[in-house]
Amino acid sequence: MNRSEAGTLPENKVAYDLYLHSLAMPHDAAPNKDAIVVLEHAVQLDPNYAPAWEALGLRYYDDAQYADGGEVMFKRSNSALERALALDPNLIRAASLLITTRIERGELLDSYAEALALVNRFPDSSQVHFTLSYVLRYAGLLDESARECDKALTLDANDRRLRSCSLPFMWLAQPQQAMKFLQLDRGSEWVAGVIPYLLLAEGDLAQARQSINNLPAAVVFGRDLLQACLNPDQAQRLNGAAKEFESATMNEPDPEFRYTNGTLLAYCGQKQAALRVITSAVTKNFCAYEALQRDPLLTKLRDSPEFGPLLSAAKACQSDFLAKRQGRP
Repeated sequence: MNRSEAGTLPENKVAYDLYLHSLAMPHDAAPNKDAIVVLEHAVQLDPNYAPAWEALGLRYYDDAQYADGGEVMFKRSNSALERALALDPNLIRAASLLITTRIERGELLDSYAEALALVNRFPDSSQVHFTLSYVLRYAGLLDESARECDKALTLDANDRRLRSCSLPFMWLAQPQQAMKFLQLDRGSEWVAGVIPYLLLAEGDLAQARQSINNLPAAVVFGRDLLQACLNPDQAQRLNGAAKEFESATMNEPDPEFRYTNGTLLAYCGQKQAALRVITSAVTKNFCAYEALQRDPLLTKLRDSPEFGPLLSAAKACQSDFLAKRQGRP
Protein backbone atom coordinates (compact mmCIF):
# COMPACT_ATOMS: atom_id res chain seq x y z
CA MET A 1 0.00 0.00 0.00
CA ASN A 2 1.49 3.37 -0.99
CA ARG A 3 1.23 6.63 0.92
CA SER A 4 -1.74 7.73 -1.21
CA GLU A 5 -3.80 4.76 -0.01
CA ALA A 6 -2.83 4.83 3.64
CA GLY A 7 -5.22 7.53 4.87
CA THR A 8 -8.62 6.09 3.99
CA LEU A 9 -9.78 2.56 3.33
CA PRO A 10 -12.34 1.45 0.75
CA GLU A 11 -15.80 0.71 2.10
CA ASN A 12 -17.38 -0.70 -1.05
CA LYS A 13 -15.86 -3.62 -2.96
CA VAL A 14 -17.46 -2.72 -6.29
CA ALA A 15 -16.22 0.87 -6.00
CA TYR A 16 -12.72 -0.31 -5.13
CA ASP A 17 -12.68 -2.69 -8.11
CA LEU A 18 -13.74 0.19 -10.35
CA TYR A 19 -10.95 2.33 -8.91
CA LEU A 20 -8.36 -0.39 -9.54
CA HIS A 21 -9.68 -0.89 -13.07
CA SER A 22 -9.28 2.84 -13.79
CA LEU A 23 -5.60 2.74 -12.86
CA ALA A 24 -4.85 0.53 -15.86
CA MET A 25 -6.76 2.70 -18.34
CA PRO A 26 -4.64 4.87 -20.70
CA HIS A 27 -4.57 8.65 -20.26
CA ASP A 28 -4.99 9.51 -23.95
CA ALA A 29 -8.07 11.59 -24.71
CA ALA A 30 -10.65 8.91 -25.57
CA PRO A 31 -9.83 6.24 -22.93
CA ASN A 32 -9.39 8.99 -20.35
CA LYS A 33 -13.04 9.96 -20.82
CA ASP A 34 -13.98 6.32 -20.23
CA ALA A 35 -11.91 6.34 -17.04
CA ILE A 36 -13.80 9.42 -15.84
CA VAL A 37 -17.09 7.54 -16.16
CA VAL A 38 -15.63 4.61 -14.21
CA LEU A 39 -14.30 6.81 -11.41
CA GLU A 40 -17.44 8.92 -11.16
CA HIS A 41 -19.32 5.68 -10.53
CA ALA A 42 -16.72 4.64 -7.97
CA VAL A 43 -16.96 7.84 -5.89
CA GLN A 44 -20.75 7.69 -6.08
CA LEU A 45 -20.66 4.23 -4.53
CA ASP A 46 -17.93 5.11 -2.01
CA PRO A 47 -17.73 8.89 -1.50
CA ASN A 48 -15.23 8.67 1.36
CA TYR A 49 -12.40 6.86 -0.40
CA ALA A 50 -9.79 9.57 -0.96
CA PRO A 51 -7.58 7.84 -3.61
CA ALA A 52 -10.58 7.51 -5.94
CA TRP A 53 -11.22 11.26 -5.70
CA GLU A 54 -7.53 11.88 -6.34
CA ALA A 55 -7.60 9.63 -9.43
CA LEU A 56 -10.76 11.36 -10.66
CA GLY A 57 -9.16 14.78 -10.20
CA LEU A 58 -6.21 13.67 -12.27
CA ARG A 59 -8.49 12.36 -15.03
CA TYR A 60 -10.52 15.59 -15.05
CA TYR A 61 -7.27 17.52 -15.33
CA ASP A 62 -6.10 15.49 -18.31
CA ASP A 63 -9.45 16.03 -20.01
CA ALA A 64 -9.16 19.79 -19.46
CA GLN A 65 -5.52 20.08 -20.46
CA TYR A 66 -5.14 17.60 -23.30
CA ALA A 67 -8.66 17.09 -24.68
CA ASP A 68 -11.78 19.22 -24.96
CA GLY A 69 -12.81 19.42 -21.30
CA GLY A 70 -11.90 23.09 -20.94
CA GLU A 71 -12.57 25.16 -17.84
CA VAL A 72 -15.49 22.99 -16.77
CA MET A 73 -13.24 19.98 -16.30
CA PHE A 74 -10.46 22.13 -14.88
CA LYS A 75 -12.79 23.30 -12.09
CA ARG A 76 -14.03 19.76 -11.52
CA SER A 77 -10.43 18.64 -11.20
CA ASN A 78 -9.71 21.16 -8.48
CA SER A 79 -12.90 20.24 -6.63
CA ALA A 80 -12.12 16.52 -6.76
CA LEU A 81 -8.53 17.05 -5.60
CA GLU A 82 -9.66 19.29 -2.74
CA ARG A 83 -12.20 16.64 -1.74
CA ALA A 84 -9.43 14.03 -1.76
CA LEU A 85 -7.18 16.15 0.48
CA ALA A 86 -10.04 16.90 2.86
CA LEU A 87 -10.41 13.14 3.32
CA ASP A 88 -6.65 12.50 3.49
CA PRO A 89 -4.22 15.44 3.83
CA ASN A 90 -1.27 13.14 3.02
CA LEU A 91 -2.22 12.51 -0.60
CA ILE A 92 0.93 13.70 -2.30
CA ARG A 93 -0.27 13.52 -5.88
CA ALA A 94 -3.42 15.49 -5.15
CA ALA A 95 -1.47 18.20 -3.33
CA SER A 96 1.12 18.32 -6.10
CA LEU A 97 -1.43 18.59 -8.88
CA LEU A 98 -3.25 21.43 -7.15
CA ILE A 99 0.05 23.31 -7.04
CA THR A 100 0.83 22.74 -10.71
CA THR A 101 -2.66 23.80 -11.79
CA ARG A 102 -2.19 27.10 -9.99
CA ILE A 103 1.14 27.58 -11.75
CA GLU A 104 -0.64 27.08 -15.06
CA ARG A 105 -2.91 29.97 -14.13
CA GLY A 106 -0.03 32.34 -13.34
CA GLU A 107 0.18 31.96 -9.54
CA LEU A 108 3.92 31.45 -9.60
CA LEU A 109 5.20 32.75 -6.26
CA ASP A 110 2.55 31.16 -4.03
CA SER A 111 3.07 27.90 -5.92
CA TYR A 112 6.80 27.98 -5.18
CA ALA A 113 6.22 28.38 -1.45
CA GLU A 114 3.73 25.51 -1.46
CA ALA A 115 6.02 23.25 -3.49
CA LEU A 116 8.98 23.94 -1.21
CA ALA A 117 6.86 23.17 1.84
CA LEU A 118 5.81 19.91 0.23
CA VAL A 119 9.45 18.97 -0.46
CA ASN A 120 10.34 19.69 3.17
CA ARG A 121 7.43 17.54 4.30
CA PHE A 122 8.04 14.62 1.93
CA PRO A 123 11.72 14.82 0.88
CA ASP A 124 11.79 11.26 -0.44
CA SER A 125 8.83 11.69 -2.79
CA SER A 126 9.52 11.75 -6.51
CA GLN A 127 6.27 13.57 -7.10
CA VAL A 128 7.09 16.57 -4.89
CA HIS A 129 10.50 17.04 -6.48
CA PHE A 130 8.75 16.97 -9.84
CA THR A 131 6.32 19.61 -8.57
CA LEU A 132 9.20 21.84 -7.49
CA SER A 133 10.82 21.33 -10.89
CA TYR A 134 7.55 22.43 -12.48
CA VAL A 135 7.53 25.71 -10.56
CA LEU A 136 11.18 26.35 -11.38
CA ARG A 137 10.46 25.66 -15.05
CA TYR A 138 7.81 28.37 -15.12
CA ALA A 139 10.20 30.69 -13.31
CA GLY A 140 12.62 30.11 -16.19
CA LEU A 141 15.27 28.52 -13.97
CA LEU A 142 15.99 25.64 -16.30
CA ASP A 143 19.13 24.27 -14.66
CA GLU A 144 17.45 24.20 -11.24
CA SER A 145 14.38 22.60 -12.77
CA ALA A 146 16.49 19.96 -14.49
CA ARG A 147 18.23 19.06 -11.22
CA GLU A 148 14.90 18.54 -9.47
CA CYS A 149 13.77 16.39 -12.40
CA ASP A 150 16.85 14.22 -12.02
CA LYS A 151 16.10 13.84 -8.29
CA ALA A 152 12.54 12.83 -9.10
CA LEU A 153 13.70 10.23 -11.60
CA THR A 154 16.17 8.78 -9.10
CA LEU A 155 13.34 8.33 -6.61
CA ASP A 156 10.86 6.83 -9.10
CA ALA A 157 12.01 5.69 -12.53
CA ASN A 158 8.51 4.59 -13.59
CA ASP A 159 6.29 7.63 -13.04
CA ARG A 160 4.80 8.63 -16.42
CA ARG A 161 4.03 12.12 -15.10
CA LEU A 162 7.73 12.92 -15.13
CA ARG A 163 7.47 13.02 -18.93
CA SER A 164 7.22 16.82 -18.98
CA CYS A 165 10.67 17.00 -17.42
CA SER A 166 11.73 16.54 -21.03
CA LEU A 167 10.95 20.21 -21.67
CA PRO A 168 13.71 21.96 -19.69
CA PHE A 169 16.27 19.56 -21.15
CA MET A 170 14.92 20.20 -24.64
CA TRP A 171 15.20 23.97 -24.16
CA LEU A 172 18.71 23.48 -22.78
CA ALA A 173 19.59 21.65 -26.02
CA GLN A 174 20.14 18.32 -24.23
CA PRO A 175 18.04 15.98 -26.42
CA GLN A 176 19.30 12.70 -24.93
CA GLN A 177 18.25 13.77 -21.45
CA ALA A 178 14.91 14.95 -22.80
CA MET A 179 14.31 11.59 -24.48
CA LYS A 180 15.03 9.76 -21.22
CA PHE A 181 11.96 11.39 -19.70
CA LEU A 182 9.80 10.95 -22.80
CA GLN A 183 10.46 7.22 -22.65
CA LEU A 184 8.54 7.09 -19.37
CA ASP A 185 5.29 7.57 -21.31
CA ARG A 186 6.27 6.29 -24.74
CA GLY A 187 3.36 5.58 -27.06
CA SER A 188 1.09 8.23 -25.51
CA GLU A 189 -0.52 11.11 -27.40
CA TRP A 190 1.32 13.58 -25.15
CA VAL A 191 4.72 12.23 -26.11
CA ALA A 192 3.68 12.12 -29.77
CA GLY A 193 2.95 15.83 -29.47
CA VAL A 194 6.42 16.63 -28.10
CA ILE A 195 8.54 14.43 -30.37
CA PRO A 196 8.34 16.79 -33.41
CA TYR A 197 9.73 19.65 -31.30
CA LEU A 198 12.64 17.49 -30.17
CA LEU A 199 13.40 16.28 -33.69
CA LEU A 200 13.30 19.82 -35.07
CA ALA A 201 15.62 20.98 -32.29
CA GLU A 202 18.05 18.23 -33.32
CA GLY A 203 17.74 19.18 -37.00
CA ASP A 204 16.31 15.79 -37.99
CA LEU A 205 13.82 17.00 -40.61
CA ALA A 206 13.19 13.59 -42.14
CA GLN A 207 12.09 12.06 -38.84
CA ALA A 208 10.20 15.23 -37.93
CA ARG A 209 8.14 14.95 -41.13
CA GLN A 210 7.26 11.37 -40.29
CA SER A 211 6.35 12.24 -36.70
CA ILE A 212 3.71 14.74 -37.85
CA ASN A 213 1.39 11.85 -38.68
CA ASN A 214 1.22 10.91 -34.98
CA LEU A 215 0.07 14.34 -33.82
CA PRO A 216 -3.51 14.79 -32.61
CA ALA A 217 -5.77 16.37 -35.22
CA ALA A 218 -6.79 19.47 -33.22
CA VAL A 219 -5.38 22.69 -34.68
CA VAL A 220 -3.66 23.64 -31.42
CA PHE A 221 -1.28 20.65 -31.66
CA GLY A 222 0.22 22.02 -34.87
CA ARG A 223 -0.16 19.18 -37.35
CA ASP A 224 -1.42 21.43 -40.18
CA LEU A 225 1.21 24.06 -39.41
CA LEU A 226 4.06 21.54 -39.45
CA GLN A 227 2.88 19.93 -42.67
CA ALA A 228 2.86 23.31 -44.37
CA CYS A 229 6.15 24.30 -42.75
CA LEU A 230 8.17 21.17 -43.48
CA ASN A 231 6.83 20.19 -46.92
CA PRO A 232 7.82 22.59 -49.72
CA ASP A 233 4.87 21.55 -51.87
CA GLN A 234 2.49 22.84 -49.18
CA ALA A 235 4.25 26.16 -48.52
CA GLN A 236 1.34 28.17 -49.90
CA ARG A 237 -0.75 26.95 -46.94
CA LEU A 238 1.71 28.15 -44.31
CA ASN A 239 0.32 31.62 -43.57
CA GLY A 240 -3.24 30.36 -43.23
CA ALA A 241 -2.19 27.45 -41.04
CA ALA A 242 -0.13 29.79 -38.87
CA LYS A 243 -3.08 32.12 -38.32
CA GLU A 244 -5.32 29.25 -37.26
CA PHE A 245 -2.59 27.86 -35.01
CA GLU A 246 -1.98 31.23 -33.36
CA SER A 247 -5.70 31.77 -32.77
CA ALA A 248 -6.14 28.32 -31.21
CA THR A 249 -3.04 28.81 -29.05
CA MET A 250 -4.20 32.15 -27.68
CA ASN A 251 -7.33 30.41 -26.39
CA GLU A 252 -5.16 28.20 -24.17
CA PRO A 253 -4.86 29.53 -20.60
CA ASP A 254 -1.58 27.73 -19.78
CA PRO A 255 1.32 30.10 -20.56
CA GLU A 256 3.80 27.25 -21.04
CA PHE A 257 1.58 25.82 -23.77
CA ARG A 258 1.66 29.25 -25.42
CA TYR A 259 5.44 29.38 -25.16
CA THR A 260 5.98 25.96 -26.75
CA ASN A 261 3.57 26.75 -29.58
CA GLY A 262 5.28 30.10 -30.04
CA THR A 263 8.59 28.32 -30.60
CA LEU A 264 6.98 26.31 -33.38
CA LEU A 265 5.78 29.49 -35.06
CA ALA A 266 9.28 30.92 -34.74
CA TYR A 267 10.86 27.84 -36.28
CA CYS A 268 8.44 28.09 -39.21
CA GLY A 269 9.45 31.70 -39.86
CA GLN A 270 6.24 33.23 -38.50
CA LYS A 271 8.13 35.79 -36.43
CA GLN A 272 5.38 38.28 -35.63
CA ALA A 273 2.95 35.55 -34.62
CA ALA A 274 5.67 33.91 -32.51
CA LEU A 275 6.44 37.19 -30.76
CA ARG A 276 2.78 37.78 -29.97
CA VAL A 277 2.27 34.28 -28.57
CA ILE A 278 5.49 34.14 -26.54
CA THR A 279 4.93 37.66 -25.20
CA SER A 280 1.50 36.58 -23.96
CA ALA A 281 3.16 33.62 -22.20
CA VAL A 282 5.63 35.90 -20.41
CA THR A 283 2.82 38.29 -19.45
CA LYS A 284 1.08 35.35 -17.76
CA ASN A 285 4.17 34.57 -15.63
CA PHE A 286 6.02 32.09 -17.79
CA CYS A 287 9.44 33.64 -17.19
CA ALA A 288 11.22 32.18 -20.21
CA TYR A 289 14.43 34.19 -19.82
CA GLU A 290 16.85 31.26 -20.14
CA ALA A 291 14.76 29.39 -22.70
CA LEU A 292 14.61 32.44 -24.97
CA GLN A 293 18.40 32.46 -25.07
CA ARG A 294 19.01 28.72 -25.37
CA ASP A 295 16.01 27.07 -27.04
CA PRO A 296 17.19 25.70 -30.44
CA LEU A 297 13.83 26.44 -32.07
CA LEU A 298 14.20 30.19 -31.54
CA THR A 299 17.30 30.70 -33.69
CA LYS A 300 15.36 32.57 -36.40
CA LEU A 301 13.62 34.81 -33.86
CA ARG A 302 16.70 36.16 -32.13
CA ASP A 303 17.60 38.54 -34.97
CA SER A 304 14.21 40.29 -34.77
CA PRO A 305 14.32 43.84 -33.36
CA GLU A 306 11.43 42.92 -31.05
CA PHE A 307 13.36 40.06 -29.48
CA GLY A 308 15.32 42.36 -27.16
CA PRO A 309 12.26 43.81 -25.44
CA LEU A 310 10.77 40.31 -25.15
CA LEU A 311 13.95 39.04 -23.49
CA SER A 312 13.91 42.03 -21.12
CA ALA A 313 10.32 41.31 -20.15
CA ALA A 314 11.20 37.67 -19.43
CA LYS A 315 14.18 38.77 -17.35
CA ALA A 316 11.97 41.14 -15.35
CA CYS A 317 9.50 38.32 -14.77
CA GLN A 318 12.27 36.07 -13.48
CA SER A 319 13.92 38.81 -11.42
CA ASP A 320 10.62 39.51 -9.68
CA PHE A 321 10.30 35.84 -8.83
CA LEU A 322 13.88 35.65 -7.52
CA ALA A 323 13.47 38.77 -5.41
CA LYS A 324 10.31 37.49 -3.78
CA ARG A 325 11.85 34.04 -3.32
CA GLN A 326 14.65 35.71 -1.35
CA GLY A 327 12.15 37.65 0.73
CA ARG A 328 12.67 41.06 -0.85
CA PRO A 329 9.59 43.25 -1.54
